[in-house]
Amino acid sequence: MIEIKITDHGVVAALDKLAKGMANPSPVLRVLGEEMTKRIKRRFDTSTGPDGVRWKKNAESTLLAYIGARGGIGKRGKVTKKGAAIGAGKKPLIGHSHDLERQNHYDVSGSTLRIGNSMIYGAIQQFGGQAGRGRKATIPARPFLPVTAAGSLYPEDQELVISTVSDYLRSLVK
Repeated sequence: MIEIKITDHGVVAALDKLAKGMANPSPVLRVLGEEMTKRIKRRFDTSTGPDGVRWKKNAESTLLAYIGARGGIGKRGKVTKKGAAIGAGKKPLIGHSHDLERQNHYDVSGSTLRIGNSMIYGAIQQFGGQAGRGRKATIPARPFLPVTAAGSLYPEDQELVISTVSDYLRSLVK
């Protein structure tokens, strides 16, 4: 067996710093959590999923309910000019309260980063499926979180994780 002892103080200090940084990944996980939640926010601004695909438009029934709740339906049950303007500005996944857009968060605990949405209907919006009374309404998937139905990250988010962790490790040995 050959044993090599490193006596270069700079190299030893850099390796010690790297080992300590790897033992406590919470700083880099917080950076990733912040960046991921910023990306989620941008998805709501652009109505585009993490795969780059625009979200499907709202169903006519969703638009009419949204317009009606904002006083855009006239006395004869027809959409008014005001209602048409309201409907034209309606983006998918953005309702009256904007809660789905606002309730995205992350949590770092030890070596774990959790990114999620606290709204109960977030999963049906993310993955799609049957909803409503009797599960008669089909909700198309409009992914906004960085994870696919199979549990992997989308390619752009994978690149973010790899580059952020690489930058972090490089910063530890400087």
